[in-house]
Amino acid sequence: MTEERMQSCLKILSHLSGVSDVACCLLDAVHMRLYGNTTYCAQCRYSGCEPCNTVHYGCSEADRWGGPYVYYCPAGLVFAASPLLGETGIPEGGVATGPFVMGDAEDTFAAMDASR
Repeated sequence: MTEERMQSCLKILSHLSGVSDVACCLLDAVHMRLYGNTTYCAQCRYSGCEPCNTVHYGCSEADRWGGPYVYYCPAGLVFAASPLLGETGIPEGGVATGPFVMGDAEDTFAAMDASR
């Protein structure tokens, strides 16, 4: 991913995050690095999670199915991902946003605590 494209994507994600108050991050699939707001993942206490791999999974599935993909992270929270395709149509990264709590918040967080 070019530096120019990365900066453009990060600017858009910053606006989206500011409007929605939901974290958004950018995956550089070539270098396997996350950029942008990864606050939740940085604070997650779930030991079975590698944020970059989890976002890569979501973006890969989004590419495979041809559109946005909603998935659970290892801690049990919901994220949404979309691939970023290069000029050749090959994914060079992706965008992920979340976490979202789908359902009762108390049940979700109780399940997270039990899985640790």
